[in-house]
Amino acid sequence: MSDDKIIRYDEKTKSYVNEKGEALKFTPNSMSVYSNTPDEPHDKSLHIDKTDDPNVYRVVEKDGDNKTTQDIKCYLTTACMKHYMDEFDDNCYYLDILRWFRDNYVSLEDKKEYYNIAPKVVETINELENSNEVYNQIFYKVIQLCVRLIEYGRYDEAYCIYKENVLDLQNRYVKKLVLNN
Repeated sequence: MSDDKIIRYDEKTKSYVNEKGEALKFTPNSMSVYSNTPDEPHDKSLHIDKTDDPNVYRVVEKDGDNKTTQDIKCYLTTACMKHYMDEFDDNCYYLDILRWFRDNYVSLEDKKEYYNIAPKVVETINELENSNEVYNQIFYKVIQLCVRLIEYGRYDEAYCIYKENVLDLQNRYVKKLVLNN
């Protein structure tokens, strides 16, 4: 979905439609983007679905007759999970707020970038001896701070912190993974 402005809510398909006719639809377990409304034939779509593993999301991208499926790991979810340990809930307050922010504020390009980078970041962090410490830093320096800013309506600041940290984690852990292979 492009960055065009949402102009209406389609009650029939329960989706938000932008000025180009592209639709964005949310369900409790997924987010989908369509090249037009979901009830009409469409050439392109992107679906992000929850799986049984709270750390993994499934991304299904359709373009004409081509369909790709990829399971991705989310380091924000992993950081929350590591922080809360036995008390972890995939629908915890922090993740609910961050998902709302992602769905209402983060561009599709940035979402795709995150879901491309996140599994590599998780893989590299999990191999570190101090992985719990790294996840705690992500929890306090990214998740907790961004949620507080979002609560106060300071979306631009939350977005900047999110973007800076995605780039920082990519530089620290994805490049490290590439160098080690």
